[in-house]
Amino acid sequence: MSKLTPLILTVIMLASTSLAALDWAELEQNNMIEADGRAGPDAEVVSILSPRETTTDSITGEQLHTLKAGQDVNFEAFITNSGDVAIAEMGVSVTVYLSEGGARGMIAKDAAGNDLSWNNGDVVCNDAFVCPWSSLDAGANLANGKYTMTYQGATIVWTPITGDYVVVVETSAEGDNEPGNDYSEIMVSVLDWTDVIVDLAWDSGKEVEGGGGDKAFTLSVSTGGSATWSARSITLEMIVTGTLGAATDASGNDLMGTTQVSGFGTSGMTETFRHQDDANNTTSDMRYVIDFENTTEWTGQVSPDTSGGSGDYSIEVNLVSYVIYGQLPDCAETVSITNNQTGEREDMTYIHYCEVSKQSDDDAGTSEDMIEGKVQTFHDIGVTSLVINQGYTVDENGNPAGTPNMPGITEGPLNLAWSSVQASVRHLGSDLFVTYDWNVTFEIQNTITGSTSTLEADNCTFGHGPTYQHSDLGDSLVAASAFETGEACVWFEFVPGIYNVTATISMVDATVTDMDARNDNPSIYEIYAFNVRPEVELSLDTLGEIIIGPEGVISLSANADDA
Repeated sequence: MSKLTPLILTVIMLASTSLAALDWAELEQNNMIEADGRAGPDAEVVSILSPRETTTDSITGEQLHTLKAGQDVNFEAFITNSGDVAIAEMGVSVTVYLSEGGARGMIAKDAAGNDLSWNNGDVVCNDAFVCPWSSLDAGANLANGKYTMTYQGATIVWTPITGDYVVVVETSAEGDNEPGNDYSEIMVSVLDWTDVIVDLAWDSGKEVEGGGGDKAFTLSVSTGGSATWSARSITLEMIVTGTLGAATDASGNDLMGTTQVSGFGTSGMTETFRHQDDANNTTSDMRYVIDFENTTEWTGQVSPDTSGGSGDYSIEVNLVSYVIYGQLPDCAETVSITNNQTGEREDMTYIHYCEVSKQSDDDAGTSEDMIEGKVQTFHDIGVTSLVINQGYTVDENGNPAGTPNMPGITEGPLNLAWSSVQASVRHLGSDLFVTYDWNVTFEIQNTITGSTSTLEADNCTFGHGPTYQHSDLGDSLVAASAFETGEACVWFEFVPGIYNVTATISMVDATVTDMDARNDNPSIYEIYAFNVRPEVELSLDTLGEIIIGPEGVISLSANADDA
């Protein structure tokens, strides 16, 4: 033991000396160097915002957030830079795959046979004429957290057909230090759908009627959806209320209060039942039918009560029910039959063709409508359209001139050029002989730079269509002093960016107030203005086998297009 003690003391002394000699600052520096090696940009696809992921209700088993076949879909995603260094160059791609048991299968194709896959490599770069963003700072969100996928300056549109799909959004950022979060995927289901569409309108074309006298209206009923079908026995509820003396249909029947209206479409003898296995076992009856995408109209009129001098009234219509016909689950019939081979009784289920009543369709937003009126004069002017015109010639001083050869643009991409922004305006009040002076304020915002240009106009001498000089909106006994419609346009030179354009009409020196602001300020949102990169196509002209070696010669052709 006495010999072991000095040995232990010696080991402890050597260990203490070694630990004391360690450079702790050097260790800390090494850790920092290792951490620095992991630093950099990190493009993360946090989630796909549009389309929404299809889910299944755990209680009812119903699919939620399904897509409607044939209705256009845009792609939106929440993309952020989770790194600690700005992203200098980044592209974004979106691909739609066929779903095979919830997993990615083959790439889906559109109606023309093209792959549903788009790769936009020009989202972030240092070329302001090509990319909308020059960089994406650390911690920043692309497009404020809602990036709409585009390709060559135009918003990507997918028109889906029925089926199950996997949608994948992926980023490709230069120097990305965490590729594991570069993509996100969701499963979506696309279903067929039916729609009964109702539309109420004043025959005058006004949004809100006004003044005295009979006011005629038309109710239009049509069918829509993703596949051919027919609607039978459509029943609507009509509610007529307000300051009215009378309300009648075309046959003179009273409509005041709540009335159920039917008889839409063409009346005729129609098959109402057919056996699954016996084509001769059928039943028919009289039905009113509207075939797919056909429209039927129904008319009426109301008479405002002007004895009190003021008051409001309205006509509202809602879908109550309709009938569909086909080989449907509700047509199932289970019968007990004798098995000829075994002699035993067994159940047999038939799915016949039959009628099924529905109380709602697949698009509730089109199954109701309402129009309104006022006994007193209704004051209203509005903007009926907003467009961008391009394709002007440029004179020797660089100023635009002539007429546009690319009028009526509402979607990108826009050329980087002088353009006119044009608003069409209209008198929408109840009395055309009440005239209004007016002007339009245009706000053109570059969402990338944050700059906004505010311009005003009340005439249009360089837009699309005939030259328009300012006049009041309405009608007048004084020739050319007032017209029902007008035009306003301004010059604007588009530079690279993504723009929101708004036109707002206002009454000038008016003693009355515009009573319907809903039609005063339409907008065009997120319209791109960029140069499209040149496209080069290389093709092989040499026919037959290609010989390798100094004697082998091939012929190539290149075509370049710079849009």
